[in-house]
Amino acid sequence: MALALALALAGGNLALQYGAAHLPANVTAVVMLTEVLFASVSSLLLGAGQLTPALVGGGALIILAALLAPRR
Repeated sequence: MALALALALAGGNLALQYGAAHLPANVTAVVMLTEVLFASVSSLLLGAGQLTPALVGGGALIILAALLAPRR
């Protein structure tokens, strides 16, 4: 079971690396930033994290960066 999980995580990481290498830098930056946001939300939903002002502020900044990324 642990080996299957390790292989799945390694495969996902390799896919992310491949995709990031073939996307424009601004798109890759948004993907990497939103990954942190989704991890935080998942942690909250699974009960492994706490909603703090710092977490809300960080999430707001990530969303703002994603919205500003298409602008030059």
